[in-house]
Amino acid sequence: MKIENCLESEVKLECGLKINGKEFKNIIVREVVGYDEEAISQPKFKKNASGLIIELISRCIAEIPGAERFPSQQELKDLPIGILDTLTLAIRKVTVGDDIEIKAFCPGFLEDAQGNRKPCKKPYEALISINDIEIKKGAYVPIEVILSRGIVYEGKVLKKATLRLVDGNVQETFLKTTDFTKFGELSTEFIFKCVIDIDGVIPTEDMVRSMSSKDRRKITEALKNAPGPRTVHECICETCGEVWETPINILDFLA
Repeated sequence: MKIENCLESEVKLECGLKINGKEFKNIIVREVVGYDEEAISQPKFKKNASGLIIELISRCIAEIPGAERFPSQQELKDLPIGILDTLTLAIRKVTVGDDIEIKAFCPGFLEDAQGNRKPCKKPYEALISINDIEIKKGAYVPIEVILSRGIVYEGKVLKKATLRLVDGNVQETFLKTTDFTKFGELSTEFIFKCVIDIDGVIPTEDMVRSMSSKDRRKITEALKNAPGPRTVHECICETCGEVWETPINILDFLA
């Protein structure tokens, strides 16, 4: 939605947005205004970060050169997470600038002369630039993974898994989830939604459940390494020397 007198920025996507069967890679986004802040402050978005992201992008697309219409929210959800993050960062940049504040607490431990250990919990703060966020390179195409153990189907061991990139639909399913006591079930559902086939066989949920933990982790790690902005920051504690990664909150400018 274009609004008069708003700052705008052009984004060139690696993977195009599909509208009416056509792909568009040049998107003009605009800054967030009061109308948008009111819309995304609705209670339904408080526990639905994925829905908030889609709403934000939908509202802040000012123009798509050559397109006959703006995209539906479902068309936005069909985009890979790397592209959704790219658009969100572009909207953030044109709204509040390059800087992102990082705040975290050290998860390491301190040890005294007697060998006693206690949590460090030293506050960590940093200011990073959007321009310095690492962009994981690669094509936005299905990922192939060779499983270590594979699954057995009709007497054959299947090992070559083809994975679809995590998109807004999958993200919405898991960012809405609050019951993390069911981690195993969530992991099964996540893998099931992302595996296209294994040696040409479309797996059932039971087949996914039969996978070894090693193969399930291999699939999850492959999906984590998909192309797009790497929205984590490496922290180093000056007190205990602990090195860890903390998520970059690309939506904190909406708080």
